[in-house]
Amino acid sequence: MSNEPADQFVRLPIDERLFLDAFGRDRDFPVRAPFFHYAAYTNYLDRRTGKVRRLYGADSGADRDPYCRMTANDNRAFQFCLLLSPRRYVELPGLPHSKHEELLRAFFASGRTNNSARVAYEGRVWKWEQAMFEAGRANTVHEFHAYRDEQLRIMATEFLHEVGIEPDWK
Repeated sequence: MSNEPADQFVRLPIDERLFLDAFGRDRDFPVRAPFFHYAAYTNYLDRRTGKVRRLYGADSGADRDPYCRMTANDNRAFQFCLLLSPRRYVELPGLPHSKHEELLRAFFASGRTNNSARVAYEGRVWKWEQAMFEAGRANTVHEFHAYRDEQLRIMATEFLHEVGIEPDWK
């Protein structure tokens, strides 16, 4: 679980969509939605293979998460891998909820949308997205997602460079 800077960059093939989803996840989500008890997890990047792996805080979380094809045994096995080879994996801490809100405000400031989209914003990204969909403005939400993904890609690349990895996005 080493996030220490390396002396040189290692070029690593990484699935861009999986990595950005893990890197950009709202790390405050389990705190904000405690009823999703399985959501307490941490993502890791394997420095050898470029694969993104997930470790649940409780082994039972893997069995309960409907979005993950992982068992409690898989979770225990990966936990053991982390103990045996901690430098092999880079922890992907996710982003604080405030960063997601900041990305939406930056989208508004970028001039990629009109003033009515800004007016609909009431301090929560999901509420804004819902309001846009209900107003028939799905394209605006898609434009925001494209903007957010561009920004996440930049932040993710900077993060990877800090730990000595040059991503070869796949």
